[in-house]
Amino acid sequence: MGTTQSIARTEGPTAGTATNAAVAHEASASEPYAPAPMPRLRRAETFEEKLYRKFSEEPLVPIGCLATAYCLGAGIRSFYRRDTHNQQKMMRLRVAAQFGTLMI
Repeated sequence: MGTTQSIARTEGPTAGTATNAAVAHEASASEPYAPAPMPRLRRAETFEEKLYRKFSEEPLVPIGCLATAYCLGAGIRSFYRRDTHNQQKMMRLRVAAQFGTLMI
């Protein structure tokens, strides 16, 4: 370390700044590793806050889920009424609604 400083003094003022930076780098390299600061903990997100955040990020997904649930409920109701034509139609619409929700 002493030889680097003596060379810097003999070369002039402009070379000394680069050499001093090298000396500072050598000194910092010899210091032990300083750990990164601990991340700050955030408070836990409530169910309502998470629901609002998710709906705000992707507003079409809840609409697709509601459409799927409606088609499923109407299909089950048609099944109990023994209306096979409407039951098939609702189950096909349910699959289409699920596909649309996935493609969003």
